[in-house]
Amino acid sequence: MNEKVTLPSIPSRQGRGDFGFPSPLEGEGGPVPLAGGEGGFSVGKDYIVSVIDLNTYQIIGMVPVGKKPQAIDINPETHLAAVANEKDNSITAIDPYSDWKTTTIPVCKHPIDIAINQLDNRGLVICDED
Repeated sequence: MNEKVTLPSIPSRQGRGDFGFPSPLEGEGGPVPLAGGEGGFSVGKDYIVSVIDLNTYQIIGMVPVGKKPQAIDINPETHLAAVANEKDNSITAIDPYSDWKTTTIPVCKHPIDIAINQLDNRGLVICDED
């Protein structure tokens, strides 16, 4: 399941939580019960982040990330997401307004959680260095 899935581009920021997806991708799983706003992310064990439309509870895309994703946080102002990848010793930054571009950032050993400060868009990473 390490295939890259092409997601639609988003021309402009149309409002908080609006990720601009026209419809769910064909062949993806059924409803995914998550709480929250209009759009959301779900971290998986297949080294992907599933993008979920929380209006329809459907998986509408997948973004590849590092090995053994453990946690995700999203800046509500910029909509940038950061995923802690425990086995890669990295963070994957995801920009939903730039064709879902990802950037891998090397960090400390075994990152297990991340928190983003929405005021300065900086992240704090917890690592389990054993």
